[in-house]
Amino acid sequence: MRVRNVAHVDGNWATLIYIPIDNFYLSEFTSKCVQAFKDQNLVHMNDLHISLSRTLYLKTHQISNFITLLEQKLVVQKFLVSFSDLQIYTNDEKTCNFLALDVHCGKSNLFNLVSLVNAVTSSFGLASYYDDPCFHTSFAWSQNSIDLDKEMVDLDSIHNITVDVSCIHVKCGNRIYEINI
Repeated sequence: MRVRNVAHVDGNWATLIYIPIDNFYLSEFTSKCVQAFKDQNLVHMNDLHISLSRTLYLKTHQISNFITLLEQKLVVQKFLVSFSDLQIYTNDEKTCNFLALDVHCGKSNLFNLVSLVNAVTSSFGLASYYDDPCFHTSFAWSQNSIDLDKEMVDLDSIHNITVDVSCIHVKCGNRIYEINI
């Protein structure tokens, strides 16, 4: 069971800005990976995404202005991303490990989006994303360490999978706002 890393405060909403990844072939690949590493008790994640922010905390009265400013700033062209390699990532608190696919194509577009998101978050006094982000989509997690043997999966099968990026999601608490690009 995952543990809350920040205490609940009434009126504060955990917020994440991300690109949703909805691709049948990628979902099929991630399911096969979790099956290949079944002895490691990985928990498969169904909602694939690429993060564009850290988890932020907005007060109720800030949400509307925050979304409006993001909509104004995130005026970019649609683009494609593809994935290239398996990696293991650990959260900042070192309480959870993630099996993920690294982004191969589309990184410059993602860096541009992060700089636009950072401009908005800094105007609200919130933390920027990592200085040198490693763009990826996590698809499984474990509270234990993950031993990665890349020979157990067919990485060649992901090289031809591309994903259209046409919207950004902002999740505030249990509400999701969609910003079309």
